[in-house]
Amino acid sequence: MECAICFQEFNRQECVPYVLPDCGHTLCGQCIPRLLEGKCPTCRCGIRPEEPPEINTAVLSAIDNENPPYCIACFELFKDEPTRIPRLLPGNKRL
Repeated sequence: MECAICFQEFNRQECVPYVLPDCGHTLCGQCIPRLLEGKCPTCRCGIRPEEPPEINTAVLSAIDNENPPYCIACFELFKDEPTRIPRLLPGNKRL
């Protein structure tokens, strides 16, 4: 899992994950102060200074393998290796 701004992998030292309170997206603590527009870079939801982001403990747990991340659609454990998804043409024909 990585920060949507700097693309660094989250960890417990330099790239600590913080969840934005209004939209739930996660960025690292180093990049949050760099948000010049005051909006989430993923969904453009506003960021309110009076409600600072909190550390995303779910991401930290996943990093520690205490609670590995599962797909919310199929409930399968996410894999580290990339998965190739075939592109389909109309009528479900593969490219």
